Amino acid sequence: MKAITTTLALIAVGGLAVPALASVRTHHPRSTAAIPAPPGSVMKGLGAPTDYLTGFEAGEGFTAGLIIDGQAGWTQFLTSTDQPTVADENPANGDQHLRVALDPAVAQGSFVGGFSPDLALGVTPGNLTSELSVMMSISDIGGADYTIVPQSPDQGLLAARVIFSFTGTVAILDEIGGVLEFIDTGFAYPVGAYFRVTIRLDNQANTIDYFINDAPGAAGDGTLVYTSEGGVFAGTSMDQVVLFSDNFGITDSGDWDDLNIVNSFEIACPEDLDESGDVGFADLLRVLARWGQAGGPEDLDEDGTVGFGDLLRILANWGVCN
Repeated sequence: MKAITTTLALIAVGGLAVPALASVRTHHPRSTAAIPAPPGSVMKGLGAPTDYLTGFEAGEGFTAGLIIDGQAGWTQFLTSTDQPTVADENPANGDQHLRVALDPAVAQGSFVGGFSPDLALGVTPGNLTSELSVMMSISDIGGADYTIVPQSPDQGLLAARVIFSFTGTVAILDEIGGVLEFIDTGFAYPVGAYFRVTIRLDNQANTIDYFINDAPGAAGDGTLVYTSEGGVFAGTSMDQVVLFSDNFGITDSGDWDDLNIVNSFEIACPEDLDESGDVGFADLLRVLARWGQAGGPEDLDEDGTVGFGDLLRILANWGVCN
């Protein structure tokens, strides 16, 4: 039995308040809490690379035909001992991919899926941009919901929650007027073919953008499906991703491939020498400390020497970087 709740929220479209209905099953929580990974999840640790890329290939430590648990640092929900698996039936590229299908031994409404290794970035600066992109294919509608949750276990918060509903549309968790709601984007995702999902979280701009490219071989992000009304409303980095279904599958399955998590620290203005997100006293001290010396990032006017011109650049751009 599929229990469904309907959420009525207001989002801005063309400057007007327009109701957006999201019909989601009741077991999908309206919560910013990270989903706890089972014991055994690999944590890369501070100082490790800030990015994670995989195609679930044999050369990356994955074996087709086996459950994902224990493969290349992945773990899975403890609800199932059979799902998800590394499969070779429907790769987007290469030879292998991740598949989540029905586990008949597990109750409907239970989450079944996998957890990627944890990048463990910890507390992140305000100039961090996190981006997740993954190829995804859902064989049919009418069965399970398939969900993507990038999150920061260190912060105890998810960064986003995107549900590819059994109805064939996309619902996204957002904070509307201080209340967490699932928003129905109205976007009908392709069925039976791969499409690319991109989630871009920009702390400096305070935005989360969601894209779907149904021509994944083409350049660009594809269609902008939704921009968060609540800005960055929970976690500020994507250290881990959880890919799962709610086990309402019939004959359908969800496939994922070519997973990329990229965390980049962007400098909005070169005068922000300490990369704090604003130009201030600390940046001024950096220039003074290297006064008269040759080159380096403090040589903002690139005249070969740190001096008065660089000091003027700091003062002219004092405040928050734009």
